[in-house]
Amino acid sequence: MDEEPGEPTSDWSDPRASDADRDRFVDLLRYHYGTGMLDDEEFQRRLEAVLSARRLGDLYRVCRDLPFPPPSTGRHRR
Repeated sequence: MDEEPGEPTSDWSDPRASDADRDRFVDLLRYHYGTGMLDDEEFQRRLEAVLSARRLGDLYRVCRDLPFPPPSTGRHRR
């Protein structure tokens, strides 16, 4: 059975997603929206799914077909 992105999982061993986890996935969606990889409709659909996700597996299913962006090349100052 192939689940749709954002479809809730029934696996209770899947850890709960924190607000910080959801924020990271929102940033990932914004990045791909900004690069043109996602159109308005797709971005909104996935954004709603990420914001309502309760488990980490739900977050990964929403974004499973999107590559993670390269790490920031900026240097941290002390």
